[in-house]
Amino acid sequence: MKARAPFAALFIAVAMLPACRPEGRTAPPIAIATPPPTAVAMTKAPQVHPEPRVTLTASDGTGLRLVHLDARAVVDEPLALTEMRMSFENPLDRTLEGNFRFTLPQGASVSRFAMKAGGFWQEGEVVELQRARRAYEDFLHKKQDPALLEQAAGNEFSARVFPIPAHGVKELIVSYSEEIDAGAGYTLPLRGLPELGELDVLLTRAGASHPEISLHKTHTVPADVTLPAQGADFEGWQSDDLVLTRVRPNIDSAAEPLLSTVVLFDTSASRALGFAEQLNVLTRIVGAIIEGSGSQAPLAVACFDQEVEPVFEGTAGGFGTTEVARIEQHGALGASDMGRALAWAGTAAKKSGYKRVVLVSDGVATAGAVKDDELLATARALRDAGVDRLDAVAVGGIRDDAGLRRLVSGGLAHDGVVADGALDEPSLARRLTLATRSGIAVKVDG
Repeated sequence: MKARAPFAALFIAVAMLPACRPEGRTAPPIAIATPPPTAVAMTKAPQVHPEPRVTLTASDGTGLRLVHLDARAVVDEPLALTEMRMSFENPLDRTLEGNFRFTLPQGASVSRFAMKAGGFWQEGEVVELQRARRAYEDFLHKKQDPALLEQAAGNEFSARVFPIPAHGVKELIVSYSEEIDAGAGYTLPLRGLPELGELDVLLTRAGASHPEISLHKTHTVPADVTLPAQGADFEGWQSDDLVLTRVRPNIDSAAEPLLSTVVLFDTSASRALGFAEQLNVLTRIVGAIIEGSGSQAPLAVACFDQEVEPVFEGTAGGFGTTEVARIEQHGALGASDMGRALAWAGTAAKKSGYKRVVLVSDGVATAGAVKDDELLATARALRDAGVDRLDAVAVGGIRDDAGLRRLVSGGLAHDGVVADGALDEPSLARRLTLATRSGIAVKVDG
């Protein structure tokens, strides 16, 4: 398990609002704390059951069964609002305190967290983190019903929930808003959940009188549910002096190939679940280097967790089955020291003249430099080592895309990109081998 570093400003905490409760009842607090060339061995990823996005686990490690999930979404492209109502069953003879974990889609933001207690929904409001923690402990000692929701790693939220009554059901609500990529449609992420007693899904387009997708299933192992994109392109919204629109700059694409590259490969414990898939990402990157720059392009590959272990240094065409097997044997274990990995890349660049660095990671640093300013300083130091561009390939369901974006635009000669590790090889190669433009001015008449 990774040890999490404190988040400070990234936490959002919530105290209970007095709405919707019996007269005289004190509202307890809920807290929301805010195919490659033959030279490369392709490792076929096994069918790994993905980690569930929603869990509630008692402090003794007992996993509580999610017996009912009611998921509803309203889609008004390019935005969507999703509400998930969850009922967890406590099969034990004693009252429990639980740890609730919820993984958001990339780029989504929590807008509501509520807990049912005494027959009433208790809502949360944003307050300062330490105040929320004090309130939680206060009400816990008074044997009243508190909850505390804090942001954990990247897009994961973790909550302390009490009480979960003996042989009872604890009901929670999480709502979130998200941006939908152009042409991608909306996806309700349910894959990875265990068998549910009941599943209800309603997906509605804004302005429609009836849901476009309506599901009711019992004793089912759910899969993702998708609402396809509408045919018309989104032009924009306006409300008074606020405008939301997508701007597509009309600029020429220039090549920026991976001529000499250091690849930093995250082998920390959080990468264990999708490790074989992540190895496929690595082979796709090497394949892109060979395709764009030839098999003689200089390449260095290193694994990093709390330490950095060099795996390969030579030409891209020389990276193959031996190196893949070595990484497989290394496995995923330990904390994630991205600062140490970036510093190692700087030393390698000074010694051998590498111009590009590609970071394959979930972006969650848990050892060494963990604060944004410390990691940014280490990334900027790559410039003095002769590195022109830092890119990231984001992997895993729980990850910090925003933190990776800050790193790749941290002050080198050229800003990099954050590419999704799920991209196929041509798409991944395109993202990594085209020049980027930053600081483009946008002007609107009037």
